[in-house]
Amino acid sequence: MRPTYGDTRRTTLVFMASWAALAGPGVGGCSRSPQDEPLKQRPAISTTAPGPGGGLTGTAVEPPSGQRRDQPASRPASTLPASSYDPNPPYTVRLNVSSPDDDQPGWLRILQIDEGRPAASATGVFPEQNLIEVDTQNVRRIRVHVAHLPLSAHRRIVLRIDGQGMELSRRHEFLQLERLKTGEWTVLRQVDRSAD
Repeated sequence: MRPTYGDTRRTTLVFMASWAALAGPGVGGCSRSPQDEPLKQRPAISTTAPGPGGGLTGTAVEPPSGQRRDQPASRPASTLPASSYDPNPPYTVRLNVSSPDDDQPGWLRILQIDEGRPAASATGVFPEQNLIEVDTQNVRRIRVHVAHLPLSAHRRIVLRIDGQGMELSRRHEFLQLERLKTGEWTVLRQVDRSAD
């Protein structure tokens, strides 16, 4: 005899109910109740009687074991990694700043952070002769000290900033660039001395 749809459904429901009973709480989408948690994870509640003003006297709640009372509820914002410069090839510069006034060693300098951003970073390398690569994050304006790098006199200088390539003039010591709202970098000016 072949089982009917009702028999199959009843068997499935019985099986599911049996499984849920055997598996206990927390299985099959059921969550554990607070009573299932070990008591050591919950704060101890004071059994102190109400004081004269109706409030409790003494300590009402104790911190969980392993925590100190003098710990702040939240931690301060993480600090930025220190900026660095390696004077050996490929002359790597790593800048991490929360202000353009922060210490910035090497041949790159962040002049302006994107509006509304708490910090900015830039990494620059000189991987091969006359190729400068710069990657930025939250930078609006940057300066490249072109004369600081060992450039070949008879080859063009290429700057690749955030994937955008451009050819540079060798007449000037410094190059200032600004990122437009479209994400494209444009040369603001090239100067012969350090100008911020």
